[in-house]
Amino acid sequence: MGLGRTLLTTWAAGFMTLSFFGPLLFAGEDRVAERCEFTHPQVRTWSGKDFLRLRRDPSGKPVALETAIVRFAGIPTQGRQAASTQSRVPTTQRHVEVDLIGVVHLADPGYFRFLNNHFRQYEAVLYELVAPPEARFAPGEAPWDASWWGIVQRIVTGMLGLQFQLDGVNYKAANFVHADMTPEEFHRTMRDRGESSWQIVVRAIAQALEQGQPAGPGFDELWKALQLRGIQRQLALRRWAAEQFGDLELAIRAVEGPQGSTILSERNKVALVVLRRELNDGKRKLAIFYGAAHMPDLANRLQAEFGLKAESCLWLTAWDLSDPPVNGQK
Repeated sequence: MGLGRTLLTTWAAGFMTLSFFGPLLFAGEDRVAERCEFTHPQVRTWSGKDFLRLRRDPSGKPVALETAIVRFAGIPTQGRQAASTQSRVPTTQRHVEVDLIGVVHLADPGYFRFLNNHFRQYEAVLYELVAPPEARFAPGEAPWDASWWGIVQRIVTGMLGLQFQLDGVNYKAANFVHADMTPEEFHRTMRDRGESSWQIVVRAIAQALEQGQPAGPGFDELWKALQLRGIQRQLALRRWAAEQFGDLELAIRAVEGPQGSTILSERNKVALVVLRRELNDGKRKLAIFYGAAHMPDLANRLQAEFGLKAESCLWLTAWDLSDPPVNGQK
């Protein structure tokens, strides 16, 4: 009934929600895939497909895994939900812009190079990282994670020919502002909420049984990809892995459950407290730089608690899945 696929979905959700740590194959530096404008901004319910998508060619073959930057703008107001929080929404009457930069945590190195340049336009980039606020790293300076999770990440990243976020992003940038829990806060919140990683696995299995047989590639296709060599093997593995991200909503539901979770919604609340502080300090052009799985909840909260509306979006190529050049031509 799709149990194996669901376990892979849980694995994918972990990559998108835990910010921790490969050679470039054929990805260019121009990562912009599409620009869009919302001519009539309105309040809407945001979902995973608004921040992560798999683009295909006319034959149905995947050619890119893409993530979105969505700009919210307006004059911040004190929404109904914000009125009950300890940190009040700024009452400034100045127009502000807040970009939600949803990412995957392993990608082509060119994707992270593009983001490093893109970040320069903001007065503040509120970033995701469960770490002490003073833990700031230049690309490649982050300590190596020797846990089983870190080892698996390194192996998978090498097999896909990708790069980990901490190896590619400059966290020492002057405009970077820590907007996440510390490790102590994270573990305390999970303990207080009675959460564990096994709960996520159980919910993921339950989701799989409800969904039935998945339509995407299964383990037969994975085995075929592993039989290839060189660039063809990396490309086949990338395409197979990208298909596992196809239903971000399934991954979000597996993590969140009916009461939300520390991994997603509780950390989002921390990020928005920092956003309120930065707005109160007079900043008007900001970004929230978090995993794509966080973004639907953040977008809904920006609408409900800040009164901001989406104005535009920018789709970026995170994984180039196109065929490698042959004799210098794609």
